[in-house]
Amino acid sequence: MDGFRTKAISMGLQFFELIRSETALHIYTWIAIGLIFSSLVFTALILLNRIKQFSADDIFERIHGPGPRRERTIKRRLKRMKAFASSVILTIARNAAILVLVGIILPGIMLGVIAAKQDWIWPGTYALSLNDVPTSGTQFAQSDLAVFVADQALKGGLSDAIEVFDLGLGNIRNNPENRWFSAFVFLYRLLSGAVVVTIAFVAYRIIVTLPDVKAATDKLQNQLEELQAQRLARAG
Repeated sequence: MDGFRTKAISMGLQFFELIRSETALHIYTWIAIGLIFSSLVFTALILLNRIKQFSADDIFERIHGPGPRRERTIKRRLKRMKAFASSVILTIARNAAILVLVGIILPGIMLGVIAAKQDWIWPGTYALSLNDVPTSGTQFAQSDLAVFVADQALKGGLSDAIEVFDLGLGNIRNNPENRWFSAFVFLYRLLSGAVVVTIAFVAYRIIVTLPDVKAATDKLQNQLEELQAQRLARAG
């Protein structure tokens, strides 16, 4: 019995040491990174799909039946149209802001942290290079890493424009020899590009729809002014 207890205690201690080992900590870290990044991508995809579904008709409140004819109903209709359009635009803007947060900012922070702590998180081939010379992430200041992340976001968002015109925010690049980190950078660029293109597309739709909203409200406003003028003429 004592031998069994001693063996159980020994196995327990070995298990405790195993789950506290550096290898285990690496596994925990990458599981956390994978879960966080996956949840951000999933949330971003939901928002991308939701924003893409916006159409010009969505900015108009659908009211069935004949249009308003009286001053009171016209005023009410005008107020509702303006409030509805503002609400739709505000909702889209809020979703776009959340999309930028989960699709560009938070994944960018993860990218910067991995680069900065790569010597521990991902020991081996350096993830970054400076002027095409592989360099440890610990050699860079936080501001340098922030510039690197912003550079990747711009290259993803502006597609080939940065490469074509040989533009960039700094001399820090991902080291192509580090395949895993380069793949992460590639995914980040794809996500950033999808976010920027979607927001630009929806912004364009809103811009081209606003004149129609203004035309509809102006029509009601003119109708209201005509009724008011007729009422004043009868009163006079």
